Amino acid sequence: IDAANNIAVPADSADLDEDGDTIERTPLDLNEKQRFINDVSTPDTGVSDPPDYLEIVDMGAYEYQCIIFVDTMAPGADDGTAWKDAYKYLQDGLADAAVSGKDIQVAQGTYRPDENNANPTGTDNRTATFFLINGVTIHGGFPSGGSTSAGRDPSAYETILSGDIGTEGGDTDNSYHVVTGSGTDPNTILNGFTITAGNANGTDPDNGGAGMYNSGGSPTVTNCTFSGNSAGGNGGGMHNHNSSPMLTNCVFIANSVDHTSGQGGGLYNNLYDSDPVVTNCAFIGNLAGCYGGGMYNHQGTPILTNCMFSGNVITQQPLVGAGGGMYNNSGDSILVNCTFSGNQAKDEGAGIYIDEGNPSLTNCIFWGNDISGRTDELAQLYVNNGSADINYSCVQGWTSGLGGTGNIDADPMFKDADGDDDVVGTEDDSLQLLLGSPCIDAGDNNSVPADFADLDSDGDTSERTPLDLAGNARFTDDLLTPDTGNGVTGYWDIVEMGAYERYEFCGSGAYPYPPGDVSGPDGIRDCYIDFHDFAVFSAHWLEYTGPE
Repeated sequence: IDAANNIAVPADSADLDEDGDTIERTPLDLNEKQRFINDVSTPDTGVSDPPDYLEIVDMGAYEYQCIIFVDTMAPGADDGTAWKDAYKYLQDGLADAAVSGKDIQVAQGTYRPDENNANPTGTDNRTATFFLINGVTIHGGFPSGGSTSAGRDPSAYETILSGDIGTEGGDTDNSYHVVTGSGTDPNTILNGFTITAGNANGTDPDNGGAGMYNSGGSPTVTNCTFSGNSAGGNGGGMHNHNSSPMLTNCVFIANSVDHTSGQGGGLYNNLYDSDPVVTNCAFIGNLAGCYGGGMYNHQGTPILTNCMFSGNVITQQPLVGAGGGMYNNSGDSILVNCTFSGNQAKDEGAGIYIDEGNPSLTNCIFWGNDISGRTDELAQLYVNNGSADINYSCVQGWTSGLGGTGNIDADPMFKDADGDDDVVGTEDDSLQLLLGSPCIDAGDNNSVPADFADLDSDGDTSERTPLDLAGNARFTDDLLTPDTGNGVTGYWDIVEMGAYERYEFCGSGAYPYPPGDVSGPDGIRDCYIDFHDFAVFSAHWLEYTGPE
């Protein structure tokens, strides 16, 4: 298994999979089952053929079948053994995985939790949900007809898990929870899906977690978008009850909870054992009636790194409602390199409201959060019956009354806070920093946490988080900006405040060299390479005080 040589596999001259491609390497084995499959439990000892054939072929005429395939458009046997014979319904794939323990690959299309082979038109049962199988990985984002992992692209091949059962387009009869991860551990992985149209308007526990509900479960959720989910109680996008999922590269957008009393429009974390690790996630345009438009934390210690909160709103009228971006209730949340902008509330703390607990906020930006036209410090963050440890952060209207080190009150100079559509709380909001921002090289490297999610896929989870929310290098030096932050051994280039490193632009395209890289010849970024650039390079060369 995984011990042969991909380069030796000949072209598919017979077009075994009938896809018209006779140039690809032969994709099927003697049983007409998928050829290039990776068995994660077996060390690779063969030879891959990157970039298209990363999964190593097995020796012999037959491939060990360790993957279940799902494709709503598959024409074949509907048994999940190959792309052409893929299950048409994800529920059938999950039922197979519950017995076999195999991982699942899902092609683009829309899948509903009440549909399976026995009920192709659905059951209209609102309790129907995609229940994750402990230890099983589910990858979406494959093209219809399938491909190797190299051809997978969740943004191009959207794979939708939809709670829109019953009457199409209406939400009163939708699934209470589109996905359920209760009782799972971090080896349970959901990667590359859009989760939408859940409506948790029932009684507890069916009044929260419309997109995803976790009770006593801590799955790993990566590259997923939670959009258009609503709940009558708490947690429109996701509800975690004594659960600590790892959320990476996810987007929570346009989710909502009850417009009079709901909490946690995007994400709701409940009780002391709810300590999710949230990395490189965006919370955009979520609504809550009472507290926590983007996120609500009740006790627990969630860790957020490189996260962005934009245009989240508290809707309750006329006066009550706080924490447009986030509401922290009796918890010790840890926020590093997060940006809050354009969030709204009726009461104090449109950016973040801290009610008891002792959260830590470092390298963060709170700017442009609004309470009925007010954008002072109390509109950005408010501490009530608790404390907050705030350092190396940019806070509009900062009075220094909350103490801390390295905090500033200066326009962070966002690229375009409301995006091309001039509407805050939509996907085109750009909170990257323009050149000249006072937040550049102003953070604290020592506070950047370990790369728990292995964002750069190098296998090193002990290094400090190396990438920003846009996937750009985190520790870079802007040669034109004085360092006002704090460097540490091994990380001499100082991190920016906020979720993004600076945005560099030259002419009609993005700056072609890594930000602050002295190997980029245009050192002063004026789109000309001349003696001035050499002077800047030389000056910084002489200034360098790091290790040899």
